[in-house]
Amino acid sequence: MMKIIVSLFLMSFSLYAMSFNDIKIQATEEKKLILVELVMESCSYCEKMEKFVLSKEDVKSIITKNYMLLKLDIHKDEIPEFLTSRITPTFYIVTPDNVILHEMIGAPSKSEFIALLERFGATK
Repeated sequence: MMKIIVSLFLMSFSLYAMSFNDIKIQATEEKKLILVELVMESCSYCEKMEKFVLSKEDVKSIITKNYMLLKLDIHKDEIPEFLTSRITPTFYIVTPDNVILHEMIGAPSKSEFIALLERFGATK
């Protein structure tokens, strides 16, 4: 049973299958911001972020509470036109109305990333 719960949580946490429009609807309903992560295969900094930051329970908790996470592969997924960076990883904090609140290019430390998430999560 625990495996099923963990699997469902991980599936909801990594939303590769959802489109930006789908996530906007859900973010509006849940009164959350959207955290968009632009990635690509064989991106060592993307892998670093996943391993040392995004997979950590305290980071997951902040994201789950305040954000809808949408990971988009710059070579495979449709990227909304207003998200202009094609450097990976790039993180955007966006409102459901397509307002970019913050753009972060690169792989910040866990503490820097948490500070960023908390800063904008508190203003939602």
